[in-house]
Amino acid sequence: MPAPQTIYVIQSAHTDIGYTHPQEQIALMYLEHYDRVLELCQQTADAPEASRFKWTCETSWQVQHYLTHRPEREAEFLHYVRSGQIEITAAYLHFTDLIDPDAYRRSLAWVVAYCRAHKLPLRCAMHCDINGWPWSLADILAEYDIPYFCSQIHLDSATDPLGARGSVHYFWLLAQIAPFLPDTPVRVPQAFWWQGPKGGKVLHWLGEHYLQGNVLGISSPRGFAADKTRYFLETDRLSVDDLYAQAVQAVPRYLARLKADGYPYTIHMVSTGASLSTTRRQIRAGAR
Repeated sequence: MPAPQTIYVIQSAHTDIGYTHPQEQIALMYLEHYDRVLELCQQTADAPEASRFKWTCETSWQVQHYLTHRPEREAEFLHYVRSGQIEITAAYLHFTDLIDPDAYRRSLAWVVAYCRAHKLPLRCAMHCDINGWPWSLADILAEYDIPYFCSQIHLDSATDPLGARGSVHYFWLLAQIAPFLPDTPVRVPQAFWWQGPKGGKVLHWLGEHYLQGNVLGISSPRGFAADKTRYFLETDRLSVDDLYAQAVQAVPRYLARLKADGYPYTIHMVSTGASLSTTRRQIRAGAR
């Protein structure tokens, strides 16, 4: 029999200022998004630990932005960080590899100081979408006792780091956006110890696309780039059953493809760009 497979889901909102909507609208969207995060944390706070709503703050800018504009909710936010329902991560934004070590170190100053002042865990830096990061980052994270680094870049303008030559995102095959053959290698996530030039080490998860979970039905796959409503979440009408019907088909196929392309582990970490309107329906209905 095949070994059991366990999937760990990162539920977050991608930091992308001004790409899909005007910057002023994006900034407001993040505030309402985090209002909903706290609402969902409160709704599930008394549920069994495994059933509570969990949220990952993809960048520390999101945290700083929210607390600056919602100071009256800081105590509530801190409560859910301490209870394990909200995770603060270290990277302020998603920089390119052109940023120098001093600038990157200074970009961590706010979140490191904030977490130390409030005795909060700071365990991971996430790097999504932007292709590249400075080698010194491993030393900088080790310097601040941040043990993990999670990267989930896209291949639109780059190649697969450490991957098979010519490998592509899994969802490219599904979308048929290019004439790929069925045996085209797909991107295979990897985990390894990354050592900086000064010897600092972090455990690096080199993952798939940061919206991979949306392709698999773990979260809503609804496209949003061309949707210019006040907040695109308002137009997402997918139900829990809609998503589950997709997931029961898509997830096993993805796991089988990873195994065929050489993925060696029985655990997986999949990131989603969560639709909180759908998530609220999942909580009310009792998500499977």
